[in-house]
Amino acid sequence: MSNLILFICFICPFVVCNVNCFSQHSIDAVANNEVVHEIMLEDKSNGDLSFLKTVVGNKRIVLIGEEGHRVPEFNELNTQIISFLHKELGFNILIYESGFNELACVSFLRDTIESETAMNTTLHGVWRTSSVIPQFEIQKQDSNFYVFGIDFPSSACKRSSYYFYNIINNKSHETANDFLAIDTTMFSFLINQVNCEKIINDSEKEAAYNSLKSEGLEKTNIYNNVLLSITKGNNNYNKLDSLFTTRAIINRIAYIKWLTDEKRSFRYRDSIMFSNLEWYINEVFPNEKFIVIAHNAHISKKYNQYKGSSLGELIANKNSNEYMVILKNYFSGYNKAGGDSVKTNIFVEYDLNSMTNNDVSYFDLNRIANNNFSVKKHLKRKKYVGGVGKGKILELAEGIILFKKVTLSNE
Repeated sequence: MSNLILFICFICPFVVCNVNCFSQHSIDAVANNEVVHEIMLEDKSNGDLSFLKTVVGNKRIVLIGEEGHRVPEFNELNTQIISFLHKELGFNILIYESGFNELACVSFLRDTIESETAMNTTLHGVWRTSSVIPQFEIQKQDSNFYVFGIDFPSSACKRSSYYFYNIINNKSHETANDFLAIDTTMFSFLINQVNCEKIINDSEKEAAYNSLKSEGLEKTNIYNNVLLSITKGNNNYNKLDSLFTTRAIINRIAYIKWLTDEKRSFRYRDSIMFSNLEWYINEVFPNEKFIVIAHNAHISKKYNQYKGSSLGELIANKNSNEYMVILKNYFSGYNKAGGDSVKTNIFVEYDLNSMTNNDVSYFDLNRIANNNFSVKKHLKRKKYVGGVGKGKILELAEGIILFKKVTLSNE
């Protein structure tokens, strides 16, 4: 009994002290070493983002992720960061995890399309909120700034079909008609695929997929013939038209392959997005800097949930010295069911939250990794990272932006 009293009186206080003191010690450590930077969402002057000049340095590609979609705070900060990187560091190309064809069309027709319409007919539904519209306004206001996509189609809008039809029609009316006839039916093809998924009976499902694959093969053959026709000679095209039209068709063929694969590999989609990004970087805009907006799962340097490599991993293998990854995460927020969810100590966000008193903070993970203070050992542990899964945060990104609390858009 006396031993128990001794333990309670002398040992427990030190244990409790160590647990409770970690928070203040960590705050002091990160403050003294400029590891954490406060971000003010209401600061429209972007003055508090000046730390990005040091963080980004001479990087050419900045990938900005997000743990979840339809979060107004994430979108508002995206707009501030995009504006800052564009004005202060010369980043002129914004890339979204959304439809290649659709965004290319809107970028080249920017003067004729309102920003809200442009957003609603190009981006994946998860980004179609009013807080994203200002990003398209930048494109309308500055002719040197472009918004492009690297993903499969985002909407049923047929504007891009007619845009590329007009380009092809300059060389061959027959080829243009062949293209338009199938390109305007791609949304119907997607609906057919969705209906296949709903079939419960295995034999009926197999028959439906076989029919879908047959339709897909027919479309692919026509796309290939169009591709062959427009690449025989580019006498009637300017270089940019030729590059984008050819790439648009290549993306449609890849989309058909993805839709007709019953497994629809997450990683195949990432490989297509990577291929498109590489195309922009090396062939179309070799002298420009890029901002990429996508989900954390796509841009993190490691993602173990699926076989194959993520977009972030693929870029790391090819452009390791030119790019950096910034994740956006939250400690607490309203979930889709309307309730408030708070991260527990199995999440890295729980640790990060204890290291800052700011509502929104940027953690410079590179600086943490290069310094020997207590924060490093905590962040080297494998924990769950919102939008990525279990991993070591120091291996996933160069930076992470933590929001103390976020809301869910009702749009």
